[in-house]
Amino acid sequence: MLFTAEQWHEIEAGIADKLDVTVYARPEFSSEQMSILRGVLGVEYDGYLNREDVLSVADPKKSVDEIRKEVLQLRRDPETGERTKKPDVKEKMEETASKQSSKKKSLLADLHEKQAKVNGSNPKGQGKSKSKEME
Repeated sequence: MLFTAEQWHEIEAGIADKLDVTVYARPEFSSEQMSILRGVLGVEYDGYLNREDVLSVADPKKSVDEIRKEVLQLRRDPETGERTKKPDVKEKMEETASKQSSKKKSLLADLHEKQAKVNGSNPKGQGKSKSKEME
């Protein structure tokens, strides 16, 4: 048998979606790669990629993760045809961590201030007295 059952499923699904399955209908591609490429062909139809982009990622030597990463880098704005820059995952994580850290600091400061009002003392001194008590 030339193709596995899973590969046939991806080929048939692409045909049902009226996609050009010749891009990935080769036994060298795993069914997972075929599935990703079927999605890439759908994105091409929507205008987010062009044919050269699709063909550049359709390489059976590339892992599924490599194909996904390349597709994200190649995305285009369907109206202008310009590449859309997706934020780097590391940048996005650092930005999120920074926001969460500042929220925590703000919340902690608010709690210290409220506790100081309840105790009738200076909010800035509250944190220092707690650290002395803890020692």
